[in-house]
Amino acid sequence: LKLEPAGDKGMFYQTMTIRRTQLVEEDVRAAGNGRTQRLVFGTDYIASGDALRTESHASGGVVFAGFGLTHPELKYDDYAGVDVRGKFVVIQQGVPESFPDDYKQFLEWTEIKNENAVAHGAIGVITIRSEQAERRAPWTAGRVRAARIRTVWYDGKNALDTQPTLQFVATISRAAVRKLVGGT
Repeated sequence: LKLEPAGDKGMFYQTMTIRRTQLVEEDVRAAGNGRTQRLVFGTDYIASGDALRTESHASGGVVFAGFGLTHPELKYDDYAGVDVRGKFVVIQQGVPESFPDDYKQFLEWTEIKNENAVAHGAIGVITIRSEQAERRAPWTAGRVRAARIRTVWYDGKNALDTQPTLQFVATISRAAVRKLVGGT
């Protein structure tokens, strides 16, 4: 077995840029139905830093799209008849119970759902935390993870596991959903 160098300048090494992000913890405002509601970072929602932007400001409509999945093989499409172009899509964490087990783990991955939202034209993804997730780990654990400094590979244009057209990605607590829309 003979290996040939494929890195920079004919070497076995390749220069890589690693981008570091740390979220500035700020509250956001949600407006609709003639009222504005303040959402507190860490209490109501968590988000992670954006490896592609130093600052991000976004506004737009909000549309609910079930679990945020499109899977023709399973004849399932949460986006059927839903226009999310230029809007924030709100999705549920997890997958439908009716899905075969061998699909569930893959399809509930956040990046798969974010890619699907982008494919349908969304500018942001807001995930409602599931009851199961809230039983497994307290909301405060998510805040600790979100506050961590994040490092990702960056090629000067794109960053690993980042959708360039998404301007906002967050997870919202079930309590915050009740605060926004009422009910349970």
